[in-house]
Amino acid sequence: MIDAARRSDNLPEPPPPVAVGQAGPLREVVGSGEFDTIQVPFNIMNPSAGRDVPEDFAEADYGNVIGLARQHEMGVFAIRVFAAGAVLGHPPAAHTINSPFFPLDLYRRDEQRAARMRETLGEKGDLAGVAVRYAVQHPGVTAALIGFGEPSHVDASIASMVRGPLPDEVTRRVEEIVLEPQATENCSG
Repeated sequence: MIDAARRSDNLPEPPPPVAVGQAGPLREVVGSGEFDTIQVPFNIMNPSAGRDVPEDFAEADYGNVIGLARQHEMGVFAIRVFAAGAVLGHPPAAHTINSPFFPLDLYRRDEQRAARMRETLGEKGDLAGVAVRYAVQHPGVTAALIGFGEPSHVDASIASMVRGPLPDEVTRRVEEIVLEPQATENCSG
């Protein structure tokens, strides 16, 4: 895994490795000390890159790789902050339909969790703002790489970040929803 992620001599500056896959090899890459940064999916639909999750967590478990990166003073770019648009209520993009890493059935489960979060949080904030604040409040996240569809999305994200970290109650409620076993049961693609 490390050899596959190492810098190629043909590239002046390679992009950071993207942490997608099983937790063990991801942690090996981070623990190698050979990289300065890593990109890792971290969002309100799957917080496993930034915290421990139960053994029965139904989605990909990234093994708290952000915590390990922080121990190694490695920069972390949180990606998929809006879970391919499911957080925003946008239809899936063409690459979502064909992606082996983040397939359409995952998008559909994320849509269902997003609906539950909107119901649960009510007036405590728009889900897009909650998603941005959740990603950037983690002490191990250096930056969030957020995909924007239009200029107003940039303004909305900045306004969310200015508000600071989420209240503990909101963070707790969001994580309860995504960590519940029924959060991913009976979801079809």
